[in-house]
Amino acid sequence: MNSAQKRTTMKDIAEYAGVSKFTVSMALNGSDKIRNETKKRVREAARKLGYKKNGFISAAMSAMKSKKTDWQQETVALLYTKSDTLEIKPTFPEIVSGIKSEANRLGFCVEEFYLDARAMSPQKLDSIFKSRNIRGAIMTGLLDKNMFPKQYARLAKKYNFISAGLRTKNPEIDFVITDQFLISYYSTLKIIEYGYKRPGLATTGNIDFLIDGRFTGGFLRGQINLDEKSRIPPFLYVEKDKERKKKFFHWLKKYKPDAILCLESYIKEWLEEAGLKVPRDIGLATLEVDERRFAGMKQKNRDVGIIAMQNLSDILHRNILTRKNSPAKSTIIRPHWVNAYTLPKLQQAGSLHGREPRRSSELRSFR
Repeated sequence: MNSAQKRTTMKDIAEYAGVSKFTVSMALNGSDKIRNETKKRVREAARKLGYKKNGFISAAMSAMKSKKTDWQQETVALLYTKSDTLEIKPTFPEIVSGIKSEANRLGFCVEEFYLDARAMSPQKLDSIFKSRNIRGAIMTGLLDKNMFPKQYARLAKKYNFISAGLRTKNPEIDFVITDQFLISYYSTLKIIEYGYKRPGLATTGNIDFLIDGRFTGGFLRGQINLDEKSRIPPFLYVEKDKERKKKFFHWLKKYKPDAILCLESYIKEWLEEAGLKVPRDIGLATLEVDERRFAGMKQKNRDVGIIAMQNLSDILHRNILTRKNSPAKSTIIRPHWVNAYTLPKLQQAGSLHGREPRRSSELRSFR
């Protein structure tokens, strides 16, 4: 090759072999994290293109790696299903915090994209991925009926996608979630252990639907050892229903729970409107502990983000495209209980702080 000829670069080899520059580098250096089939394809491409290593650069890179210097960072995408993902629930900011901190620890750069943005489209995202050598992405947020956006389904087969905090359908992709069944089940058992005889569940029906009924399933299973007359049906409501508060008051007066397991903070406000003080008159626990400082389950959503990033890193380092050859894999994070003032242990069975909880006749009347 004379000086007038263009020198073959790793980018040329990457384009010819259909892999990233990162994979080319790993393959040419004999990394055991790259499959033999891929190494062979990369080396064959290098031979055909007449690639020759730059001795000075190779020596410099070896020196840098021997000093454990991070000489090249791969970029991964963080996909938000909706623009308001970080505002909907405290769940998602925690997940994102875990993803970013673990990506930084592992030496990855993170680029963020909103799938519902006006300027976004599958074609544009594909183009961005190609131009920036992005091989993998983590998706988080809520989806209507958990259905993977149709227009992006092709990309889920082309790149390595993992979801954090949700389980997708059509197609299913690898996912990391908290164990919603155990969150509700353990919470119900803890309420009963504290001496409450009639625990109730009040939560949004749409959220329970998105998690395939795991909140209601755990709650009903947790009640199974109670006397049949003490078992209370869950109160599921639609957040946009203008009558939801009125329906809650009706459920409260009809079934007379002595403690309530909930997801939304405004349940406490509703109880106070009904003339019940927490925890004096009724116990309260939450399915997701946050800054409200209620008793309840810590979902460990930051761990969801950390594990999702670790799983994606493992896939990228092994250079495998998960969608082609294997079914979606799940990772479930177990919760832990947090004590707080809203659910004190009863001093005597059937009473709160030594006094009987209010009866339905004592509740305020609402029309």
